Amino acid sequence: MSFTTDLAGFLPDLAVLVNRSLVSVPPGWTLTPARLGVFLRSPSAWAVHYPEPPAFVKQDMGVVADGRLLAAGQYAVVGRTCYLCWLAADPGEPGALEELLEELKDLATGQGCDELAQSRNELGVGWFGTPLCWDHVFRGLREAGWEPGDRWLVMTGETDAAAPVLEPPFRSIRLDRSENPEALEWSVDARVGDVPAADCTLWGLPELFRDCPGCAEWMTLESIDVEEPFQRHGIALWLVGEQMRWLAGRGFRHVLLFTETGNLPARGCFEKAGFVPGPECWVMRRSLHPR
Repeated sequence: MSFTTDLAGFLPDLAVLVNRSLVSVPPGWTLTPARLGVFLRSPSAWAVHYPEPPAFVKQDMGVVADGRLLAAGQYAVVGRTCYLCWLAADPGEPGALEELLEELKDLATGQGCDELAQSRNELGVGWFGTPLCWDHVFRGLREAGWEPGDRWLVMTGETDAAAPVLEPPFRSIRLDRSENPEALEWSVDARVGDVPAADCTLWGLPELFRDCPGCAEWMTLESIDVEEPFQRHGIALWLVGEQMRWLAGRGFRHVLLFTETGNLPARGCFEKAGFVPGPECWVMRRSLHPR
């Protein structure tokens, strides 16, 4: 096996590795080699949301044997942390993943990093870390000394313009919407009288999936926050319902969100709004200092 820093020369192989993983996580799309080539050159999967260039540069890494790409990923160093932006590997070649992770450790150590870490997975539509359904990747990380940190749950829901309208939790509540289609951002602020009560932000899917059938019908619910004085009054459930009807009226049919696995109140709220739990994702980390 040999190490490569040029994934662009292995785009068909990369598509096989990536698509084998992507089909198991909603929306379950596959990607063409051409789209992956554009993705490799992009500064960040979410660059459209941030006007300033990212404070890091993604670097390619891959393991090759007999002219075939067996494991691949990209990493970026920020401060003293080396972030694994995404990772894909052939489940039938565990040695290749082991080789790749060992090389990543050596690269990070050589650049003075204190730890290896995952964050938002650039290969997906927004979820964090490694989906547990990628068992060969998860197992490879654990065997290489990575440990789980934050745990997230992917949930999906369908919009419905005819869904029952919930009674507003406050009589004087109103919604102020802000739309920026070019940045793929839609947000709404809820106010009770003149007092901010809650806000909700929606994003379109990353450029990586632009060519996938039905991409324009999907949205991610990025955040929903309720101010402390207005919590436990049902405002989150009401706001989600309002957003789902609003999306349906604009041609969006599917919504995907990510919530902490242990946040049972949030999970309960989303399930009441019709969202269905999907794969769980764990954010993995590894210290580079011996204990």
